[in-house]
Amino acid sequence: MIRRVWQLLLSVRTALVLILLLAAATLVGTLVIQAPAVVPLAGPDRDAWLDKVRPRFGVWTDALALIGVFNVFRTWWYEALLGALALSVSACSIHRARTLWRESYRPHLRLAASMFERPTAAAATTTARLETAVASLRRALARRGYRVVAVERDGVTHVYADRHRLARFGTLLSHLSLVLLLVAAGIGTQVRWDDDAFVVPEGSTRDVGLDGLAVRADSFVAEYYPTGEPKDYRSDLVLYRGGAEVGRKTIRVNDPLEYDGVRFYQSFFGPSAQMRVTDASGRRVYDDGVALAWRVDGDRPAGSLSLDGTGLTAYVVAPSTGGQGDVLIRPGEMRVELYRSGSSAPLASGNVTQGGEIELGGLRFAFVRERQFTGLRVARDPTVPLIWTASVLFVLGLSAVFALPYRRLWARLAVADAGARVAALTVGRREGDDEVAEIVREAATAVSKE
Repeated sequence: MIRRVWQLLLSVRTALVLILLLAAATLVGTLVIQAPAVVPLAGPDRDAWLDKVRPRFGVWTDALALIGVFNVFRTWWYEALLGALALSVSACSIHRARTLWRESYRPHLRLAASMFERPTAAAATTTARLETAVASLRRALARRGYRVVAVERDGVTHVYADRHRLARFGTLLSHLSLVLLLVAAGIGTQVRWDDDAFVVPEGSTRDVGLDGLAVRADSFVAEYYPTGEPKDYRSDLVLYRGGAEVGRKTIRVNDPLEYDGVRFYQSFFGPSAQMRVTDASGRRVYDDGVALAWRVDGDRPAGSLSLDGTGLTAYVVAPSTGGQGDVLIRPGEMRVELYRSGSSAPLASGNVTQGGEIELGGLRFAFVRERQFTGLRVARDPTVPLIWTASVLFVLGLSAVFALPYRRLWARLAVADAGARVAALTVGRREGDDEVAEIVREAATAVSKE
């Protein structure tokens, strides 16, 4: 059974099938919307996310979720495919390592005389003695960087030479890099943190939900070219851990804030509304920014705020950005819709102008001012060092194989009439191989001074 499993892992067909299955699964995971890493695989948050995509997938939503289409890269079967391919590559690497070791350190030194009679072999006769021709051949090979091993048998000297034999082990480095990448991919699905829709209104602080971190956006600036295209946008961030400041930076695209392996990338931006909510006694229930990061009713920016202790949720909707004008919400206004938790029907709704207030459900909603929010991608990937190691090994392996091509040469020197005959060939040599022919000519021109 062990032998059968080993042969199955060594099979090229097995590797091909695994690669095709992984490619198909990766294609599905790329084309079909995936649940963010911050959404658990089960529970209320998962159900809420499925409800958002249910209009798109209809009756197939639950079935697709059951087989993991919405979280392909976190499913057990995807990790099993990664593990199986890693085992297959490892088995092939072990098998190849044995072959490389044998060919590098225990090469086959002698070839039959008939091999040197083929048209692809180079041959010449010299008047020098056999010993002199052998010494000359050794020098010619050594000048070209060959390692030379010579044996004598039945009056014939057999010469084996190779060059860059250790470079062949570069293929093992490439195989090892692939295994490391597969391991990193498998581990990463379990330990990687990635939230590509983290929003923070200007002047607000938001909990990251990771290692007690919170981030405050002091300001956001967007610059544009005269044509209207974005020129630059940046955010001034302050990072806290356990209430203490641990980092501060002005971030841009591809210039993130990094702390303890967590990176905050500038990703997108949009409008926000500074809202203040008070109850009948004047107690402030909410006094913070609301990021209008969604789009509702076509092209209206919207966001939500949770009113702690009231059992209510409020949604803030801005005027449409479609350019056609909005008959429901005028410029300078925000529409507030109040819902009881778990209800889909609004309890009350109304528009409020900037600087004004509106009373809904016994609460007073004040629209203080309009601001911006910054959209961040928050990522932590402990497998990054492993990925970099694999990348370096891959480059080193390929460089060794292509920059230092492996070459082997066999030669046969025998006593001929009034001298010696030198014949040589290489694996896969074509007729007219200049190097082999030149080596043979150098060896043949040696003349004994004795």
